[in-house]
Amino acid sequence: MRTILFTDVEATSIAVDPHQGKLYWSSKTMEKENIEWSNLDGSERKVLIEDPQIIAIDDMKVSMATGELCYSDSGTMKIECIDTRSKRIRTIVENITSAHTMGQVSKTMGID
Repeated sequence: MRTILFTDVEATSIAVDPHQGKLYWSSKTMEKENIEWSNLDGSERKVLIEDPQIIAIDDMKVSMATGELCYSDSGTMKIECIDTRSKRIRTIVENITSAHTMGQVSKTMGID
């Protein structure tokens, strides 16, 4: 069965947190990048992070170790993680050279 939650989103990256029951996605609207979230059923949709804190999200993953949402941003050349409760952002890696770095870093940092 397929369920459509939103019709006004062009998601560039998606992550699911089964423990908190949240769905995260990055989208670009009117040249503005956002990371949004909702409950798994699509209810309570909100913006979690928006431009100028992020520029071009390439990948995102939920850290099962910390519960944070981690993402790579080729615009800021960083991999960062946000505590979804406090909204505190911490930088994991700066000066990334590739959007594919997230996969490499996630294994060594315990993000996967």
